[in-house]
Amino acid sequence: MRNTDLQPDVLPKPRILGEAALLFTILAVVTTPEMLISLGPMQTSLTSHIQSVRDIAHVEVTVLRMIGFALAATLAVAAIMRRRILDSSFVRRINVHVPKESPRHSSIMRFFNRSLLISGVFVVAGLFHVGLIASILSPAQLLVVSGEDGVIEYSTALVFLICSLVSARLSFKFAGQRPRALIHALFAFVFFLMVGEEISWGQRIFSLHLPEALKNANVQGEINLHNMYGYFADHVFIMGVFVYGCLVPLLARFSVFYRKLFDLVGLPIASPGLAIGFLVISMLQRSLVHVFFVPPPGADLEELREFLTAVAFALLMYESWLLSRTSPRPPDSASSVTGS
Repeated sequence: MRNTDLQPDVLPKPRILGEAALLFTILAVVTTPEMLISLGPMQTSLTSHIQSVRDIAHVEVTVLRMIGFALAATLAVAAIMRRRILDSSFVRRINVHVPKESPRHSSIMRFFNRSLLISGVFVVAGLFHVGLIASILSPAQLLVVSGEDGVIEYSTALVFLICSLVSARLSFKFAGQRPRALIHALFAFVFFLMVGEEISWGQRIFSLHLPEALKNANVQGEINLHNMYGYFADHVFIMGVFVYGCLVPLLARFSVFYRKLFDLVGLPIASPGLAIGFLVISMLQRSLVHVFFVPPPGADLEELREFLTAVAFALLMYESWLLSRTSPRPPDSASSVTGS
């Protein structure tokens, strides 16, 4: 019996790959600016009064459609060449890899765990804020909480700073596992960039002058990259959080092959409980929330979602920290009972 026969979860059957290719083709065809405007996603960008923002949004839609067609073509090729892919040296290398997992792995990687509880509490508190508390605050008070340089924005920056420091420390703890150490060092750098972007690199703190080149390029008149030429970076960030926080853990949970692959490259994977938290946070889009209630003016849902995303990444670093231990805590430790 060949090694590939022992790993049926590397690739789905050709029929399933073909159906997935057809699905992505249909999505690529029907994903038009008009459809997105009617459903809500990207409505703000596609209908913006700023021409450059609308132009970039239309480019984003075109890129999304191209990605859909590319994925469909890739899946079709995979269906045709499935046996050759399964017999490749790349797949064989992953199949023989043994994940370097902490003894705490099974207790942390659960659906109902501490990460799900904490993320759920923060989401409920956030929705309670935009749905009720914001309506009883005065405009001045609401600006202090949700506005630029408000409590939520600086809290987001602070949480991302903590993520950066923890990830940097983890890169040293994983010194014996080079891929994992490099990945955490990269995460530390990215989290630090998020801190700078969140506070516009201290523009208002230090009264920095906005460069002339950014006045017409940045839609909010700030010294940052994520508001350059529309909201492209924001959309990429939202999609990236959804894919990494939700879909990647799903693959790792139900596929031995992908679990081995992610471990081989050293990628920290959210627990199933935290993945649920990432999913709920990703769904906090204006078009969806407005189905249930309309937040009062000044209750910035986007700022809240960014803060909750930072909290979710902090929980991911917390889980990674627990998994960095090479031996479990003593049996009488309370944490050994509760897990993550």
